[in-house]
Amino acid sequence: MGMGEPLDNLKAVVQSVRIFSEGDGMAIATHRQTISTSGLSAKIERLGKLELGINLAISLHAVDDELREKLMPINKAYNIASIISAVKNFPINERKRVMFEYLVMKDVNDDMASAKKLLSLLDGIKAKVNLIYFNPYGGTQFKRPSDGDMHRFQEYLTSRGLHCTIRESKGLDISAACGQLREQEIEGATV
Repeated sequence: MGMGEPLDNLKAVVQSVRIFSEGDGMAIATHRQTISTSGLSAKIERLGKLELGINLAISLHAVDDELREKLMPINKAYNIASIISAVKNFPINERKRVMFEYLVMKDVNDDMASAKKLLSLLDGIKAKVNLIYFNPYGGTQFKRPSDGDMHRFQEYLTSRGLHCTIRESKGLDISAACGQLREQEIEGATV
């Protein structure tokens, strides 16, 4: 995660999965490997057909295409409906779930209407939602959700049978949380 879009280089990712699982090498079982993607649906389908036995994580972050396109411009090429369709056909170990990463931003995607729509989107998918606090940084318009709002969002999903966790932030106090240092570098805020 955090090194770019792996499915843009599907051939090398597949080769890496095979190398990592090789008994004479790292011997990391494929069911312990997860490919994290922003949702290149056509390549998710190709990856699924290879039946590697790996896990899948999708960076979703929004429940409708309008917001997702603002947050993730790649949504113009791979909209939510195409991602959900590809995921529904993805072979997953019966004891595993497809992980959906959902970055929660105050007054953007943390309301109950979004929780309801997320529940509806994932209907029929053996899914786990990983709620992630937005980590504020200088110059951003987005804000971190309150703990109460985050827990209400989670409670709504879990009370309706969707497995859902909240990822606790680390490094927030020193601007080292996910994405903060990169953004500061781009803005020229770091030395």
